[in-house]
Amino acid sequence: MFNYFFKLRYIVLLIVFSTFIGSALMMSIGLIETFDVFHVYLFDNEIAEEFSEMSKAEIAGLMMIGVLDSLLFGLVLLIFSYGIYVLYIHDAEEDGALPDWIKVKDIEHLKKTLGQIVVVILFVKFLEIMLEVIAQQGGIFKWEHLVLPISILLLSLGLKVLFEE
Repeated sequence: MFNYFFKLRYIVLLIVFSTFIGSALMMSIGLIETFDVFHVYLFDNEIAEEFSEMSKAEIAGLMMIGVLDSLLFGLVLLIFSYGIYVLYIHDAEEDGALPDWIKVKDIEHLKKTLGQIVVVILFVKFLEIMLEVIAQQGGIFKWEHLVLPISILLLSLGLKVLFEE
């Protein structure tokens, strides 16, 4: 009975495979968006009305910050996929050739890494929103714009307290 139950861990391969495919999708979206940025910067002569006061370089920079969201989320899915694979399926003795930064020691290490990347993604999203506010509203900030940075700060503090060594 226990041997049969132990073999059920291979169901986890579905999670690993689906998150890996999701990672490939998000990274592909990031690459396609990067080519769109090049296209806008090099060939597109029409600028949307809300960005009419910005140069093409500033628009390209704003678009590239949006690309970071897709690429970072793809990275999160890739790390999660690899971490789940190592923790539940992979034989730990074969990890000798891997660099230390990619080795997943336990589920707590995986949660810490994912939490840190989520904070970075949220910060990039905040930066994107602030640059859009500056571009579209002439730098007029409202109190609602403080919700995301306060959330990022609280999440960072929570991660610090939770994973303090």
